[in-house]
Amino acid sequence: DARVLATRYPAELLGYYLRKLGPVQAGSRRQYAEQAHYIADIKRVMLDHLGDKLAWAGLKAKLKSESKRLPAFRDELNKVLPNVFEEIRR
Repeated sequence: DARVLATRYPAELLGYYLRKLGPVQAGSRRQYAEQAHYIADIKRVMLDHLGDKLAWAGLKAKLKSESKRLPAFRDELNKVLPNVFEEIRR
């Protein structure tokens, strides 16, 4: 179970999720939905298991920049993590 792994091996699980996420680029809604779920998992590990708010903030900023012209990606991400970019100052 991923929750047990996150408790015992959070850094390794985070690395796995980051590899599975891959680059955010033009793709299908299905791909975006899958990436959104990996981002939710990444957030959980970064914040709940590693307590790394700075890394999460950095990843959010990167995702925001990379997805500027990908409204479908942002839509899928918003379904999983509503308002994920709201706290990032413009």
